Amino acid sequence: MSVAAQRQAAKIVAVTLVLFIGVVAVIGWQAVRYPQTPMPGPAKEAKIIVERGTSLVEIARRLAERGLIRHPSWFRFYANERGLSQKLKAGQYTLSSAMTPAEILEHLIEGVPIEGSR
Repeated sequence: MSVAAQRQAAKIVAVTLVLFIGVVAVIGWQAVRYPQTPMPGPAKEAKIIVERGTSLVEIARRLAERGLIRHPSWFRFYANERGLSQKLKAGQYTLSSAMTPAEILEHLIEGVPIEGSR
């Protein structure tokens, strides 16, 4: 391989590496900010009922379906990382898309009991 070809290959590798690091940094920054970032757009309220024994996977899916959170997997990771996934209570909740994922999680921990959920 000629010197010019080696330089060209090195430039391609360098640009690819810089782009990769940039993408990872942007995703990482979004993940770090996620718990404190509400959904964009106008706020809307949604009611959600969490029955006893409902998994965190199912709760996160329901929240995303109702437009309350954007990334169900990030929500689950945040709850698990904080050690709160087992503290979620059955209840009926009125939540808003203006709430951050951290605020939604706090409401799910406080819980509003529904009939038969005790």
